[in-house]
Amino acid sequence: MHTLKETLKKAFFITLMLSAIPFYFASALDLPSSLPVASTYASNVDNPKGTAILIPQIHRYPGSNVTDPLNDNAESAQKEAYQIMSYLTQNDNINLIMAEGDLYGPVSQEKINNLAQEINLRNLLAQFNFTSLVNLLDRDIFLAGAPYILKAKNNDINLYGGETESVYNESANIVRNYVYLTDRKTQLENGIRTTTSPLALKSNTSLPSRENNPYESINSVSQIDSLIQQSENQIQNVVVDERNKEAAKNFAKALQENKETTGIIQFGEGHEEGLVKELNNAGISVIVIKSK
Repeated sequence: MHTLKETLKKAFFITLMLSAIPFYFASALDLPSSLPVASTYASNVDNPKGTAILIPQIHRYPGSNVTDPLNDNAESAQKEAYQIMSYLTQNDNINLIMAEGDLYGPVSQEKINNLAQEINLRNLLAQFNFTSLVNLLDRDIFLAGAPYILKAKNNDINLYGGETESVYNESANIVRNYVYLTDRKTQLENGIRTTTSPLALKSNTSLPSRENNPYESINSVSQIDSLIQQSENQIQNVVVDERNKEAAKNFAKALQENKETTGIIQFGEGHEEGLVKELNNAGISVIVIKSK
């Protein structure tokens, strides 16, 4: 017969083992071969505060039409990410997902409701074999992003935005400035020295025109190139590096607020290396799952 001391000791060690499971999940993840996974790897830290499952994404091309071929890869990537996330949330009891592009905190319920309505419309049309409309809605739904579809279908999931407002707004301004510069360069390379949008040169493009270009008075390609280089440096420093730091801090905060030890985070492919590093710096072990 076990003494009370032995029983308590055994219970203590069992508790330690169980509490360690979520943190070692990163190095012990076993995914079925049926999932569209190209590769996985783990980047662990000692005494982790939690585990992040990072799924690098390709998102909808900014400002593009849903039917634009530019979005073919994004649609495929989001479909695959959805399959992976569905499996993880259903089979591994993961309830927290952090998405790129929304400010920190729970994603707006209005945004989720609108997507849920679109999904319901898609399902209704499918019953009447409106194939072309269903295909178009499917594409638009998946381009909204895998985390948002999961939330629209399962309100029990905690979907958080990963952005800090000040850095996100600064990033938006930098990207907008870069677009103006590249537009102006295209104008000059095509011999256009007026304010006409260079996008008018391609009638089949779905990209939006950018009017009132602040660089319209510059007629030197070399000067524009110099400004583009400066803008690209800002993109690396702020749009990528600073957002990685903020996303990592926000992810750690979201784990704590929701009393979770493991969550999913989806950010653009270009953030992968830096985001893994920043998550580790924040005391978070990481497993990266790359879709096919």
